[in-house]
Amino acid sequence: MRIAETGSDGHLFESVTGGIAMSKIKWLLFLWVFISGPGLSSAASYYEGKTLTVVVGYKPGGGYDNYARLLAKHLPKYIPGNPAVIIQNMPGANSIIAANHTLRRGQT
Repeated sequence: MRIAETGSDGHLFESVTGGIAMSKIKWLLFLWVFISGPGLSSAASYYEGKTLTVVVGYKPGGGYDNYARLLAKHLPKYIPGNPAVIIQNMPGANSIIAANHTLRRGQT
Protein backbone atom coordinates (compact mmCIF):
# COMPACT_ATOMS: atom_id res chain seq x y z
CA MET A 1 0.00 0.00 0.00
CA ARG A 2 1.36 3.44 -0.88
CA ILE A 3 0.67 6.50 1.21
CA ALA A 4 1.32 9.96 -0.20
CA GLU A 5 2.58 12.43 2.40
CA THR A 6 3.99 15.92 2.40
CA GLY A 7 7.36 16.37 4.03
CA SER A 8 8.44 19.26 6.24
CA ASP A 9 9.99 20.97 3.22
CA GLY A 10 6.69 20.84 1.28
CA HIS A 11 7.73 18.09 -1.16
CA LEU A 12 5.34 15.22 -1.81
CA PHE A 13 6.72 11.75 -1.22
CA GLU A 14 5.28 8.26 -1.06
CA SER A 15 6.02 5.69 1.57
CA VAL A 16 5.53 2.00 0.96
CA THR A 17 3.88 0.18 3.84
CA GLY A 18 3.77 -3.59 3.79
CA GLY A 19 4.39 -3.89 0.05
CA ILE A 20 6.68 -6.88 0.27
CA ALA A 21 4.57 -8.71 2.82
CA MET A 22 1.38 -8.06 0.86
CA SER A 23 2.91 -9.29 -2.39
CA LYS A 24 4.05 -12.50 -0.66
CA ILE A 25 0.54 -13.06 0.68
CA LYS A 26 -0.95 -12.52 -2.78
CA TRP A 27 1.60 -14.90 -4.32
CA LEU A 28 0.91 -17.62 -1.72
CA LEU A 29 -2.83 -17.21 -2.21
CA PHE A 30 -2.41 -17.56 -5.97
CA LEU A 31 -0.32 -20.73 -5.53
CA TRP A 32 -2.84 -22.23 -3.12
CA VAL A 33 -5.73 -21.62 -5.55
CA PHE A 34 -3.70 -22.93 -8.49
CA ILE A 35 -2.52 -26.09 -6.74
CA SER A 36 -5.81 -26.98 -5.10
CA GLY A 37 -7.81 -26.47 -8.28
CA PRO A 38 -10.33 -29.00 -9.57
CA GLY A 39 -8.23 -29.89 -12.64
CA LEU A 40 -5.60 -31.66 -10.58
CA SER A 41 -7.41 -35.00 -10.51
CA SER A 42 -7.98 -34.98 -14.28
CA ALA A 43 -4.29 -34.24 -14.85
CA ALA A 44 -3.36 -37.21 -12.66
CA SER A 45 -5.46 -39.54 -14.76
CA TYR A 46 -4.04 -38.06 -17.99
CA TYR A 47 -0.38 -38.57 -17.09
CA GLU A 48 -0.82 -41.89 -15.29
CA GLY A 49 1.08 -44.62 -17.16
CA LYS A 50 2.45 -42.20 -19.77
CA THR A 51 6.06 -41.52 -20.73
CA LEU A 52 7.45 -38.02 -21.22
CA THR A 53 10.39 -37.70 -23.60
CA VAL A 54 12.92 -34.91 -23.12
CA VAL A 55 14.83 -34.31 -26.36
CA VAL A 56 18.40 -33.08 -25.85
CA GLY A 57 20.22 -31.69 -28.87
CA TYR A 58 23.71 -32.64 -27.67
CA LYS A 59 25.78 -35.78 -27.04
CA PRO A 60 25.30 -37.93 -23.94
CA GLY A 61 27.62 -36.96 -21.10
CA GLY A 62 27.68 -33.24 -21.84
CA GLY A 63 26.39 -30.40 -19.69
CA TYR A 64 22.92 -30.20 -21.23
CA ASP A 65 22.55 -33.97 -21.00
CA ASN A 66 23.42 -33.86 -17.30
CA TYR A 67 20.84 -31.11 -16.70
CA ALA A 68 18.20 -33.10 -18.57
CA ARG A 69 18.96 -36.26 -16.59
CA LEU A 70 18.73 -34.33 -13.33
CA LEU A 71 15.37 -32.95 -14.49
CA ALA A 72 14.19 -36.45 -15.46
CA LYS A 73 15.13 -37.76 -12.04
CA HIS A 74 13.03 -35.23 -10.10
CA LEU A 75 10.26 -34.19 -12.53
CA PRO A 76 7.88 -37.16 -12.00
CA LYS A 77 7.48 -36.22 -8.33
CA TYR A 78 5.92 -32.90 -9.32
CA ILE A 79 3.61 -34.04 -12.14
CA PRO A 80 0.30 -35.64 -11.13
CA GLY A 81 0.10 -39.28 -12.19
CA ASN A 82 3.86 -39.82 -11.76
CA PRO A 83 4.76 -40.37 -15.46
CA ALA A 84 8.03 -41.94 -16.58
CA VAL A 85 10.56 -39.49 -18.03
CA ILE A 86 13.19 -40.57 -20.55
CA ILE A 87 16.01 -38.64 -22.21
CA GLN A 88 16.51 -38.83 -25.98
CA ASN A 89 19.81 -37.42 -27.22
CA MET A 90 19.87 -36.11 -30.82
CA PRO A 91 23.25 -34.45 -31.41
CA GLY A 92 24.06 -32.64 -34.60
CA ALA A 93 23.69 -29.35 -36.43
CA ASN A 94 23.91 -27.38 -33.18
CA SER A 95 20.56 -28.85 -31.94
CA ILE A 96 18.68 -28.11 -35.18
CA ILE A 97 18.08 -31.83 -35.74
CA ALA A 98 16.49 -32.11 -32.29
CA ALA A 99 14.41 -28.96 -32.87
CA ASN A 100 13.13 -30.25 -36.23
CA HIS A 101 12.28 -33.62 -34.66
CA THR A 102 10.34 -31.90 -31.89
CA LEU A 103 8.52 -29.73 -34.43
CA ARG A 104 7.51 -32.76 -36.56
CA ARG A 105 6.32 -34.72 -33.49
CA GLY A 106 4.24 -31.80 -32.25
CA GLN A 107 2.38 -31.47 -35.54
CA THR A 108 0.98 -35.02 -35.50
